[in-house]
Amino acid sequence: GKGRVRVRMNWQTDGMQTGWVRVMTPDGGSSSDVKSNRGFVFIPEVGDQVLLGFRHGDPARPYVMGSLFNGTTGGGGGQGNNCKSLTTKSGSSLKLDDSAGSVTLHDKGGVSMNFDGGGNQTLATKASATTTVGKDASVLRMDKDGNIVLRADTQITFEIDKSKIIITKDKITLESSEIEVNGTTSATVNSPSINMQGGTTNITSTTINLMPVQPTAPDDGNAYFLPTAAVNIDSTIVDINGSSVEIN
Repeated sequence: GKGRVRVRMNWQTDGMQTGWVRVMTPDGGSSSDVKSNRGFVFIPEVGDQVLLGFRHGDPARPYVMGSLFNGTTGGGGGQGNNCKSLTTKSGSSLKLDDSAGSVTLHDKGGVSMNFDGGGNQTLATKASATTTVGKDASVLRMDKDGNIVLRADTQITFEIDKSKIIITKDKITLESSEIEVNGTTSATVNSPSINMQGGTTNITSTTINLMPVQPTAPDDGNAYFLPTAAVNIDSTIVDINGSSVEIN
């Protein structure tokens, strides 16, 4: 719990070992905000080979100067000594490759983050990925089953130049010079009230059926075509055109 180790020196046998020995580190101590483990904390693992120094040359006062790779544990820095790495005993690692200028971060579960040295960044996970800002005020979740959830407490905006989709708690707004909606099978709009406004409104179809629950024709000078049991058509001009017209 103190960041110290016990060491068996080469001449010690039959389970002999030193007392608790401190480990040298490039930076270590405390601060006003951090009471312990401020600095560089890497304690040798059981079974590692270490190099000892002795304070004032006193054999009774050893300290660990560092760890040593050997022919079994050492892998080196690869061709040209371009690879630098930091790896824990579980397999989590940070690797820097000077041949490509890349940086790769891995964890035990297979999550990896890569900066390829060419201006590209990749994050890969096996199960899911969650980005959270402001105590769940803004959340992006993605999982291995192909589900994506984007949630915000206030507003979500998708924007390309002057085209926008704005989503708030009770409203969705689409803004663009042209908006197109296509449904290969069907397109349905349901609402207690639907308003359509435009300088020119064109409805083109092979068949048009207008079937209101309560058909009405307001006196506003426009023509209304309502196929139902009771139809009132009020307009300044009414044109009825067809190859065969029957009025009964």
